[in-house]
Amino acid sequence: MMKKADIYLNDKEEYSEAKIKSTVVNQLCQEAGTSEAEGDTKGKILKLWKDVLSNDKIGVDDSFFKLGGNSILLMQFHARLDKYFPGVVTIPDLFAYSTVGKLSDFIDSKSPGQPPALSLKNINLPAEYLQSGFDNCGFLHFNFQIRGDLFNRLSIIAEKENASLKDILITVFLYLFSNIGVVREIEMLAALDNPDYITKLNADFTNSDDFSQVIGQVRAQVEKSWQHPSYMLSDIERMEVYRGKDSVIPLILLKELNINKTKLLDSFDIIFEIEIETNRICLMFSFNADRLDEVRMEELTEKYIQLIEHIVNQ
Repeated sequence: MMKKADIYLNDKEEYSEAKIKSTVVNQLCQEAGTSEAEGDTKGKILKLWKDVLSNDKIGVDDSFFKLGGNSILLMQFHARLDKYFPGVVTIPDLFAYSTVGKLSDFIDSKSPGQPPALSLKNINLPAEYLQSGFDNCGFLHFNFQIRGDLFNRLSIIAEKENASLKDILITVFLYLFSNIGVVREIEMLAALDNPDYITKLNADFTNSDDFSQVIGQVRAQVEKSWQHPSYMLSDIERMEVYRGKDSVIPLILLKELNINKTKLLDSFDIIFEIEIETNRICLMFSFNADRLDEVRMEELTEKYIQLIEHIVNQ
């Protein structure tokens, strides 16, 4: 059971400004010229692919990744492509349209500068978790730690499951909301690999007795999160978010990415931040106190630790 002494409620924090642009992308943006390449959209893309992949034998139906492309080369290509088509293509688009032909058709189908159509997944909560009529409360935070014997036993479970501590912590958070919302399948957004984009995580708790299977599902998605991004962070910051009166939009966030959370507070109702150190885990549970009941949110953090304890005691 989590002791009250382990929970610290802070006043609303002012997050310091942090630059999150990739050094690689910045450098390439400076190096990439602004003059247009010869030919149509397809010709421009083909020329950039040849330069980035150092390969002159590329067909319009070849896959970028099968030709040796990786996340770093993809960011290089995106930085150069954005000089020709500013704001038209996002990193997730490059994963969805991974051939010259498909990407060319996609670009030609969009108006220059048109922002991508975006929507965030809402998660329904029981009415007692939400409140109305409160303004300017801002975000409140519960900080708690997993350390000592509980940390050691959780580390043993992670090794046994061939998973990381991060995988287990994320899986438990997904299960928590699946349990509260009484849904078997749940989808949530997470910033896991790169500070420039976030990805969707899905978990199916239909067979909730086989927790190992769900950990495996989450582990596979976390390991390949950079290959399946859902949104650029810049897209999230500029989009208008719609949510039902009984629903929330949570985000899982790794502290090591050093993302400026101030820009995310308008888009997400709950931010679950994970920091894994050598002999302890530091967790921050931030929530919008204008919409969510403080007492219920404190209970939520306690339930999370109870689930962790249940797993290690099985």
